[in-house]
Amino acid sequence: MSLASKKMSNVNNVKYRPDIDGLRAISVLAVIAYHFKLTHVFGFPIATGGYVGVDIFFVISGFLISSIITSDIKAGTYSMAVFYAKRVKRIFPALFAMYAVCLMAAAYTSIGKEIADIKNSVLSSVFFISNVYFSTKSGYFDGDLQANPLLHTWSLSVEEQFYVVFPVVLYLLHRVSAVTKTLIITVIFVAGLACSQYLVESSPDTAYYSVLARSWELFLGAGISFLRHIRLRQAFSEILTAAGLCLIFLALVWFDKATVFPGAAALIPCLGAAAIIIGGNQATLTTRLLSAAPLRFTGVISYSLYLWHWPVFVFFSLYYTTGTNSAIALFVVTYVAAILSWKYIETPFRGHVTPATTRNTLYAGGLAMGAATVCSFAAVGANHLIRPPSEQVEAIQGFVAHYNAGTIMREGTCFLTSKAKSVNDYQPEVCLRETPDKPTLLVMGDSHSAQYWQAFADTFPDMNVLQASASGCYPVYGTKGESRCVELWKYMTSTYLPSHKVDAIVLIARWSKDSISPAIETAGKLKAYAKHVYIIGPNVEYNVPLPKLLMESPYQHAHFLADHLNGDVEQIDAEFLLRPLGEGISYISYFKAMCNGTCPLRTTSGEPTLFDDNHLTRSAAREFLDKSRQSFL
Repeated sequence: MSLASKKMSNVNNVKYRPDIDGLRAISVLAVIAYHFKLTHVFGFPIATGGYVGVDIFFVISGFLISSIITSDIKAGTYSMAVFYAKRVKRIFPALFAMYAVCLMAAAYTSIGKEIADIKNSVLSSVFFISNVYFSTKSGYFDGDLQANPLLHTWSLSVEEQFYVVFPVVLYLLHRVSAVTKTLIITVIFVAGLACSQYLVESSPDTAYYSVLARSWELFLGAGISFLRHIRLRQAFSEILTAAGLCLIFLALVWFDKATVFPGAAALIPCLGAAAIIIGGNQATLTTRLLSAAPLRFTGVISYSLYLWHWPVFVFFSLYYTTGTNSAIALFVVTYVAAILSWKYIETPFRGHVTPATTRNTLYAGGLAMGAATVCSFAAVGANHLIRPPSEQVEAIQGFVAHYNAGTIMREGTCFLTSKAKSVNDYQPEVCLRETPDKPTLLVMGDSHSAQYWQAFADTFPDMNVLQASASGCYPVYGTKGESRCVELWKYMTSTYLPSHKVDAIVLIARWSKDSISPAIETAGKLKAYAKHVYIIGPNVEYNVPLPKLLMESPYQHAHFLADHLNGDVEQIDAEFLLRPLGEGISYISYFKAMCNGTCPLRTTSGEPTLFDDNHLTRSAAREFLDKSRQSFL
């Protein structure tokens, strides 16, 4: 047990639980594995649902903070000012050090308006509203958000917003019995869970960052804190803690990007964490495993690990591709940085907070917030001196700012994304509208089919171009994935096509190697409904948005753009070309049509060919169809 942990336990009269540090370790390692794309080992999933680590953290935080506050109230030593002073000493030092490093790095690496986004991110995080800030920027096409080194601070903002209200709630309940407290907290917990599920269904992009969608997890931790003195039978504790660990690992390997989250799905890892905490009041095999020295130490430095892992990954990804080996190396770098941060930044500031020192601590926290604000604006000025905006940069950023992918792809009408509440948002009267005496071409697939719809309409004005697009699954029979996508596919293949004859069907998706055979088999089955079925292959992709790469390339080496290519898509294209196809089925290759050695970076009009890292712009899609026109005749 660390000296810091011992002091914290003694000061607050809360028993130190080494197994909880082990639980912290699993949480932070899961998050890092997910973010670093180390989600599989030998093809088996280990952290496809690694994002649940944040939710486990919330349960742990609710338990520990509630335990500390109720202990202080019972001892007659509770003070809200002292509580917030403790939060300042616990949270601020490493957090503000991370701000400083990010601002300095951004001053040297940001281009044009990017530095303003970093500044706004720091400011929103300093005042603990970054979750609100990021929710306003979240959406299906907001890939740039993933390149923000402060994105992970949303969870800290959720936590601190919760702790604005929660101490007051606990203080008001301090005179009622533990059973009554637990009952009231349980009611709040259930209401919060219902609210979370509603938000996930009605507005999934914003729900992810909302304190309303996550507060129930903290209340769950708070509720079980009132049961921390209960000792269960040994056999029951063994079963409970083992079941809790199984639930956590179930979420880690079963959940993935397609899982609707948080909402009810978050119950699995959160109840798992709660089971371990409740059953771990006495030693069990599970708690002994979690108390192993490596896990315990990782849990001790988990806060610094969480803080530093994302900026390390983001700034590395600006210049290099991230494969398995580089991800492992990044983890080692992050772990070393976390040890140094914990030892030389976190630990020196931890200590007993008394009423006498509280005022100075809060003043120091306020000064730190002010200094971070000033430094954020200073970083903008420094960036403009180091990398003054050029006409090329301003032109590209202007294009990105005004390119409305959602409108071009008909998002929310004919293209269903995570914003859609259900398949009922699809509007067949618009998307499947036909004009008599014109041949009909039906475009079906994921977002990559949506990127082509307008280009098809432009290229073939004498045809009815129909659209049925949804993100979250492949356009193949037996498809699995997000319900809106699966249900739209079922509607088109089971209801629409059997009763409507079309001249041509075009299947388009962000294909994977595993989807090649199902795509070809599906094309064969769809021949029953169309004269010809086309499969359009994958287009060029990068691991960073192409507009960002084009702005950065003048400052980099000659192979900078090539180094960021996603080579997998060209291999998928090559395998498609080798597969035999039945009569009336054609495969159309983007790479054969557009890439003579190298793929174009810009269209003939000068626009980037991609508006993010994998979606073609309208003009790029049209140029591809112009070159492939003969294939559709």
